[in-house]
Amino acid sequence: KECIVDILKQRKFYRNDKDYNRIALLAGGNARIAIVLAKATKKEKNLNELKDQELFKRIFWQKGELDDVLYKTAEVCSLVYSFSINQTKEKTEEIGILAGLYDIPIRDMVRNVNRLCKRQIVQKRSHWRAVLPHALANHLAKEALENLGGEMVLETMNNSSNHMIRSFSKR
Repeated sequence: KECIVDILKQRKFYRNDKDYNRIALLAGGNARIAIVLAKATKKEKNLNELKDQELFKRIFWQKGELDDVLYKTAEVCSLVYSFSINQTKEKTEEIGILAGLYDIPIRDMVRNVNRLCKRQIVQKRSHWRAVLPHALANHLAKEALENLGGEMVLETMNNSSNHMIRSFSKR
């Protein structure tokens, strides 16, 4: 925890030790989550007034309020360990399957995945994408399962590609 506090202090996100410690604890020992959380909450006057869930959601704020579609995009993408953004007819459209869970248009889904890459929440390698770090992805996946219902998610995954099934089972 102290190491993460030092990293955050070097970047001068906050004015008091209480806020640095809160973010370090919430990040669960993960420096990457701590930095993303600190960037998203650096304008907050008092972090202690916000619950942990509200702090996590600050990552997905745009212009002072929660961007619900961006948050839902992160939730459904976190259901799998990795997914492809390829949209060719020869391959299973994994991004389309994920988008379909929340009825997000594929164009919006791809745009939001790219926004999440810029915020360092989604990692990209070639045409593969993954919500990282795993601590954040697991938190989001849990929310997605609660919001969508486990049966619907299971049915969708069972009717998808072998890669999606394996990727879902890893999460």
